[in-house]
Parts: sequence; C-alpha cells; structure tokens
Amino acid sequence: MLLPVIAMLALINGCSSSGFENDVKQMAKYQCEMKKLMAKGESESAQAEMDKLQKEVEEFAKKMETKYDEKKMTEKEKKEMDSKANKIMTEELKKCD
Repeated sequence: MLLPVIAMLALINGCSSSGFENDVKQMAKYQCEMKKLMAKGESESAQAEMDKLQKEVEEFAKKMETKYDEKKMTEKEKKEMDSKANKIMTEELKKCD
C-alpha cells in the first residue's frame, strides 16, 4: 500500500529540496504509524485506526500525484530523486519505535 506512494515520491521533480524532504518524511511518518498499528494486532480499535490512517495516506498520495508529475522527468532525474528519497526514508524509519 505505501510502497507505490514512496516510489512516486522518489520521482519528484521541480520542487524545493525542503518540500521534497518534508513529503518523504511525512510518508515515513505514515509508514511508522502503520507499523505500530500492525503490532497492536487485529483488534477492532487497531483495525479502525488502520482504516483511518489508510484514508489519510490515500489522500496524501493523491495530493502528491497532483503536486509532482513524473512524466516530465528524465531517467537521470528519476534515479537521483529515488536515491535521495531512499536515503531520507531510511534515516526517518530508523527513528521509528
């Protein structure tokens, strides 16, 4: 569910570095929250929280698809942004506990 959005974020072009970084950090936050909810098990309350979070992620993904257009990027730009996004995501997920 989150991987396609992360991949899309990795393809960001024509934005400020801090905007890109903040968007990747937000996706890492969502991923961390989902991980914590999954650890709670399959209780009704955990499932309700996961459903709510999934809706938030989907809304965020739609905004990012509108904000960033990967069709306007070269392969080199895509690779550079993918590398940058992966680095940010890795660092942010290390903080997830």
